[in-house]
Amino acid sequence: MNGIKTCLLFLILINSGLQAQSQVDKVYAGINYGRFNLSGYTPRNYGGLNLDIQLESNLGFHYNISFARDYFHMPAVGALGFQLGAHIASSKKSTDTTNDKIGLGIFIAILGMLIPEGIYYNFQVNDGLSFAPYLNPLQMDFISNKSTEENRRSFGGALGIRTHLYFSDKKFRISPYAEYKIHYDEKLGKGPAFGLCFSINLKGNSANG
Repeated sequence: MNGIKTCLLFLILINSGLQAQSQVDKVYAGINYGRFNLSGYTPRNYGGLNLDIQLESNLGFHYNISFARDYFHMPAVGALGFQLGAHIASSKKSTDTTNDKIGLGIFIAILGMLIPEGIYYNFQVNDGLSFAPYLNPLQMDFISNKSTEENRRSFGGALGIRTHLYFSDKKFRISPYAEYKIHYDEKLGKGPAFGLCFSINLKGNSANG
């Protein structure tokens, strides 16, 4: 693919994002701290970054990057997009120019990062409280087991619920959460996780639900 086609695809992506922007009600970005206990692995604490994009319909999309000692988590499609983009950018096909390969590689990586790891629905109880059950089927975990000296990577998912407590006209929120994690590679294990997230609203009228 030449550089012109890459630029056109990128412009289409931007245009799609601008059209969807009219439906976005709130964007919460924050940090989280939690603990998980997977079968076959030592329980461990973790920290991370969260991004929630909530539409006017109260349906939302969730992104998370988490890390701990011998553990890393990110959206699965983002991980695949980054790997594929890096592979394309470093390929040595004589029919492609260096700029074309790098441009396409960057485009693929960005496109992958735009795909969320899960969805949620926000049930607003009152101005200060809501509940948001969520399903995250597109997760990727990298984890090490020191007792067996194994390093594993697996797609996975989680089913859980968050309780949102709002402050300052919904500009800020604190969200305790609990979930059950699984991995599609059964060797990686499954188990509960829980934690707390602190977020700030980057967009939207705080007075609205």
